[in-house]
Amino acid sequence: MQIELLPSRTAHEKLGDLVELLQDAVDSGASVGFLPPLSREVASDYWLSVLADLEAGHRLLLGAMNGARLVGSAQLELARKPNAWHRAEVQRLLVHRSVRRQGIGERLMREIEELARHHGRTLLVLDTRQGDPSELLYRKLGYTRAGVIPGYARSATGALDATSFYYRWLDSASLLTTTTEWDDTPIFGSPPVDTPAVVRPSAYGVVTDAVANIAVVRTPQGLFLPGGGMEPGETPRATVAREVLEECGLEVHIGAWTVRAVDFVYSPTEETHFEKRSTFLDAQPAGRRTAGREPDHELEWMPPQVAVASLAHPSHRWAVERWLNRNALA
Repeated sequence: MQIELLPSRTAHEKLGDLVELLQDAVDSGASVGFLPPLSREVASDYWLSVLADLEAGHRLLLGAMNGARLVGSAQLELARKPNAWHRAEVQRLLVHRSVRRQGIGERLMREIEELARHHGRTLLVLDTRQGDPSELLYRKLGYTRAGVIPGYARSATGALDATSFYYRWLDSASLLTTTTEWDDTPIFGSPPVDTPAVVRPSAYGVVTDAVANIAVVRTPQGLFLPGGGMEPGETPRATVAREVLEECGLEVHIGAWTVRAVDFVYSPTEETHFEKRSTFLDAQPAGRRTAGREPDHELEWMPPQVAVASLAHPSHRWAVERWLNRNALA
């Protein structure tokens, strides 16, 4: 099975396969903008409009080729407004029923992301019917559900189905989500059984003062090392510097020591399981600025042994222990 970028001419040569692919999707109940029965004429007209977009340069089409036969496709519509040139929409991920459950959909999605990066697009958006298997795939790939609109699309039965809207920042996620980089890291918590966890790159600081006390943040949820999720385009060092300033009112110098860990957690507010890939860095205060400090975050300094016993996340306790062992051996 090969995944290929299809220019307009090649797509036109595969028009028959594309028509059959769309008809197969609609007949199998997929929510892709059409209702069954989908005539060959209507399907052909749709694909001809896609070919026109390919020629105009604001749409890209990937095809999954099984020999000479096209059995899957995915589209990327490049936003054209000047204030949206960083954005693209993933549309109509289709895999023929005869070759489903072979990972073709995931391969198409990963290639779509590479195309988006190549065209300078860092934010991808998409939508899918709530409850469809595609939701599991998108969450596995790191997409975040922004919300759900009830009654958004009509189904073949006449019912109005809810639609989930997802987004994914490519630049921040691409920094830390390659599998091999995290193969040997310790894992805390258990992955969910019934749904893939969304990968969330994060970074935290082991911030120490002149007498080796450690900075911790007290929140209504417990005690934590300062830090959090990485924003688009950030490195772990930049994340720690930003988060420590926001949560503690401290400007810090980031050191060279670092360890990494994976945390499986569930967020009730987002109704999402996360695989937090956390980088821990050492740091020392370089100054203090209380303005802009988050109101529900209180900075406390405590001996590292007390922090190990008090921090809420097992990975945070482990990171402080590693920092202690490193200093004991130094």
